[in-house]
Amino acid sequence: MTRHAPIVIVPLLALVFAACDSQPSIVSTGPTPAPAAAPPVPNVVGETWNLTGTYAGHTGPAACIQPFDATVVQAPIMVTIRIQRVGESLDVITEHDHYVGTVVAEAYSATDSDTGSWQCGESRFNFRSEGHVSGKFSADGRSLIGEEGVVFRLDSGETITRRWSWAATRQ
Repeated sequence: MTRHAPIVIVPLLALVFAACDSQPSIVSTGPTPAPAAAPPVPNVVGETWNLTGTYAGHTGPAACIQPFDATVVQAPIMVTIRIQRVGESLDVITEHDHYVGTVVAEAYSATDSDTGSWQCGESRFNFRSEGHVSGKFSADGRSLIGEEGVVFRLDSGETITRRWSWAATRQ
């Protein structure tokens, strides 16, 4: 049996090296998130909210992100988020982010940061992102309006920004 092992291993190694050396057929122009160490904050219970988010635009180099066309009507997306308020402390958990901040009267503001990489043409750059959500809760605390914004600072020195408008109701 050991006499046949090299015959099997050599073609297998050739396939592995060929796969590692091949270029992807599609070049992505978006961020590649850093591997997550753990699921987002499982200990934050909070309340479930139905969020309607509408993409409001972006800026950045054309090699990294296609120019935003403000004449194209953006279709809103509907997702659920979790919000936990304890006194003036606030946690907002979205599909991708965990914002931490404060609530003063009805106004809220929270931030988040992350790292990852972004494809710009044939180059890939590491980034550090700084995100924020801010807005106002309704007087009865059952709805909110606001905006989410993220700034991606690429190692190349370029900056990409993205914005969404939010409207949500508590379940």
